[in-house]
Amino acid sequence: MSNSGNKDGKRINKFGRRNAASTVRDMFGIVAVILVVAILFLFIALNFYSNDSTTSIEDRYHEFSKGWRLQTESRDEIVDLPTFVKVDANENVRLSKELPRLSQYYAVATRNYHQVLNVYIDESSIYQFPPEGSNLRSSIITDDWNLIELDETMAGQTFTLELVSGDFGFSGYIKPIYLGEDNALIYYLRATTAVPYGMAVSVIVLGVILLVLGLIYGKYNDDRCQIIAGLMLIAIGIWVTNRSKMPLLLVGSSYKYYLSYLALMLEAVLILLYVAEKFKNKNRKLTNGLIIGFSVFLAAIAILVYVINFPVYQTVPIPYAAIFLASVYLIYMLWQVSYGKGCANLAPFTIKTNRIELIATVIMVGGVCIGIGKDFALGNDRLWTDIGALPKISLNAFAVGQLLVHIYKSYHHVEEREELQGQLHDSQMELMMGQIQPHFIFNTLSSIRTLVKVDPDTAYSMIYDFSNYLRANVDNVTNLDGIKFASEVEHITSYVNIEKVRFGDRLHVEFDIRSSEFMVPPLSIQPLVENAIKHGVMKNVKGGTVWLRSYAEGDYNVVEVEDNGVGFTPERLAEIRLSLTDDDGYGNSAENEFVNLTGNGSENHKSSGMRNIYLRLRELSDADFFIESEEGKGTKVTVKFPVVEEE
Repeated sequence: MSNSGNKDGKRINKFGRRNAASTVRDMFGIVAVILVVAILFLFIALNFYSNDSTTSIEDRYHEFSKGWRLQTESRDEIVDLPTFVKVDANENVRLSKELPRLSQYYAVATRNYHQVLNVYIDESSIYQFPPEGSNLRSSIITDDWNLIELDETMAGQTFTLELVSGDFGFSGYIKPIYLGEDNALIYYLRATTAVPYGMAVSVIVLGVILLVLGLIYGKYNDDRCQIIAGLMLIAIGIWVTNRSKMPLLLVGSSYKYYLSYLALMLEAVLILLYVAEKFKNKNRKLTNGLIIGFSVFLAAIAILVYVINFPVYQTVPIPYAAIFLASVYLIYMLWQVSYGKGCANLAPFTIKTNRIELIATVIMVGGVCIGIGKDFALGNDRLWTDIGALPKISLNAFAVGQLLVHIYKSYHHVEEREELQGQLHDSQMELMMGQIQPHFIFNTLSSIRTLVKVDPDTAYSMIYDFSNYLRANVDNVTNLDGIKFASEVEHITSYVNIEKVRFGDRLHVEFDIRSSEFMVPPLSIQPLVENAIKHGVMKNVKGGTVWLRSYAEGDYNVVEVEDNGVGFTPERLAEIRLSLTDDDGYGNSAENEFVNLTGNGSENHKSSGMRNIYLRLRELSDADFFIESEEGKGTKVTVKFPVVEEE
């Protein structure tokens, strides 16, 4: 909602008109809509086949996977598919078999695994992948489904598949080859990959839900973790979906593979960004170092593929390892704020959500590691080309856990906002009552009484200023929308005129107002001027000067209240900053120190006033608050109000 070109905009109340119950209803409504759309998509995508065609093709598939002649430099034998083959770099693997009787629209479906594919009928070439004229280099040839169309005249001829392994050889399974009517083949392959594909898509769907909820409700809870978590799930979901072997695009889907590979490469960095956002200043240097290191390293891998011609599929273990290390780091950080030292000062609600997230993350990492380890131990050789059921289940468990945690947190934040809105109203009342102190009223009336006899004109002006001062306090008791800074300056001027009469030549106030049409909470700057007068220059025997300045600076309107009074000792300044330092929710100090220095009456009243101004400036205006002070030289308070759009 920021717009540096609009300085007259009315500040939007951060609480809106929303309560916790309506927020949760909205959230579940969004979840329901997205899930319905996803289910409809899957229903349409997975119902292109009938039971009859599935059975028919399955019978042909069993028949056509038997009795193939396998030829390599070291082998020449009859095999049934699937079969394991190990060949050296650029060595050809030939599979040949006589075609049975064919009907119209018949085809053969086969999947290459990062290999060049040539198909022959009695030594006549009828198909090749990548297609002739393709600019695909051998290092980035994908694994994909290939549909080779046949006709009735080919019956009885020798059908030959020639696979060229590439610069790094091939060691893996040649999977079954399918024969049948082309559309029915596609339906059958989609049916056999429906479950793993659906499990993978569900991760993306849950990620989209998190992302949408984060974008919609981030303005209420200032939490970007939800957005990054959604991107994490979408990225890993894209990779897993591509590895599910669903033939949505049969040939030439290299861009789909590149997109999924890019998503895999980004996953580790997204996990670390999630850690950085969730834990703010906790281990910030280490986290930032890991983000930079992982980004540079993974970028170097991409260069390795495109410049040195290193095969894409052989680099897959590297982003896998990066994701594992980033996930372990996330588990460590979650442990610290769930059971370790980091949870010592956390609220029970925060600890509970941290523990739920920790459990979901451990399940995800454990399930993926066990699934990959199982494939590796069994020698299934799909370690880098396929993803089994257990990792997909674990990813879904993690996604559901993230969704529940963030919905729960959003509900809790809205409840807090409702409570905080009530506190703001109470603080407004308390502030008004605190500003109109009995001794200030008595002193002002006593001064007026004296001036009526000795200087009627000054008494007349003082009565006018005093009435304006009282009216501004009363009028703004329940104002949470803000007033223009020009109105606040008028209120300050009335107050300063009263004090100048009381303190005479000991007090000087200078105004330098270059920007005044922006919105501020009422009674937010006047207490700072009052503090500068009473606790700055008036504690100096000779008195002093107070400066009030305002000006535009980039995306902010800046207000400065400075005095040349007694200032603060370093120890006292540190205490003031510490007393109202913002906390990130995990026991860490935020980078900006928001400090309030209003003070009237007793020490208890000073503390209450400081809390009120701090609360109102931050919650109603997102204002940044900074203080500088030097003992014997004075104090300077700077308030930065973000420029906002008109409501």
